[in-house]
Amino acid sequence: MSHDQISSLTAELKTHFGVASMNREAGLKLTGEQWQRYRQLDEQFAKARKALNIAYSREYDTRVEMARRRLIDQAGSKNLNFKHRVFGRYAFDAGAITRQAQREVRFNHDAQVKALAIREHDAKESFLSQCVHQKEMRGAASRAFDTARNVPRERHPQRTR
Repeated sequence: MSHDQISSLTAELKTHFGVASMNREAGLKLTGEQWQRYRQLDEQFAKARKALNIAYSREYDTRVEMARRRLIDQAGSKNLNFKHRVFGRYAFDAGAITRQAQREVRFNHDAQVKALAIREHDAKESFLSQCVHQKEMRGAASRAFDTARNVPRERHPQRTR
């Protein structure tokens, strides 16, 4: 395995385990209303993932054909590496172009799925941190008042007129 494959695998594992640990943390720390909103986030991203996969399966042939045409156009364009047929062999291979188009379509789909997973992770992480912050701030004013009220009288003697 190359270094890029290992780092990609590590990032993917962190994303999956990060979501699992966030789900556990959410179950422990969130109130009922916050949990409902968290579940709505979860459902929203599940629907988006399902729609992405359905569109991929429905449009796979069309996407491959478009990528194939783009590759053929790219191969047929003039460039400085052009070899006349007399000086070199004709290198057009329809099967290779189709396989390359299929690889590109699969790669693009995987990139979209990973981007969706990253957005999901970021949205859930942001939501959890916001809820924890709200929970911490909820009693801050009353705690500050209580500490101010319970100050010993020796430190702040009352003024007499």
